[in-house]
Amino acid sequence: GVHINDATLREGNQASGVAFTVADSVAIAQALADVGVDMIEIGHPLAGPNEHQRTKAVAALGLASAIIAHARAHPNDINSVAKTGADWVGIFLGVNDITTKARVIGRSTHELIDMVGDAVKCAKDSGLKIRYSCEDASRTEADYLIEVFGTALDLGADRVCYADTLGFAEPSEVAKIVRSIKAHFPDADLEVHLH
Repeated sequence: GVHINDATLREGNQASGVAFTVADSVAIAQALADVGVDMIEIGHPLAGPNEHQRTKAVAALGLASAIIAHARAHPNDINSVAKTGADWVGIFLGVNDITTKARVIGRSTHELIDMVGDAVKCAKDSGLKIRYSCEDASRTEADYLIEVFGTALDLGADRVCYADTLGFAEPSEVAKIVRSIKAHFPDADLEVHLH
């Protein structure tokens, strides 16, 4: 079936001039839960005290919607999510050549895939449910996507996410790669994040 993960409290909070308060976040989360959203994605708790407090306050509501908070593929980020009471951690790290040259300089694609595996193990040890998102997936070689998703799932990720971070992919390309991912991992939950 299809489930909805609403990213208003994360993506919306990144918009120019927007800074959700704790009260804003609680009100928006309650409204989203009231309309039946399956999952509510909130910010990055390690990014600062307000992000941590927003996440903690929303997690404390005890909503029927699952609460997911963002974390880089690093133990400090993951531990920060665990301290908020969120149900899920959304670990993100791209593994394409662009990431190795611009964001995680000096690491090979296979080293980045190992980082994802280590992050998933850390999150599993913290008792969190795990979604691994491959950033910039639409510009990532299909073989690397399959390898990193396989690594994440083998080590305990509950879901993987194909993220078209820059809005790069055409609909037909997304359909083709989603079919391929599902063919490789037919029993895995697959999330698609599009811009």
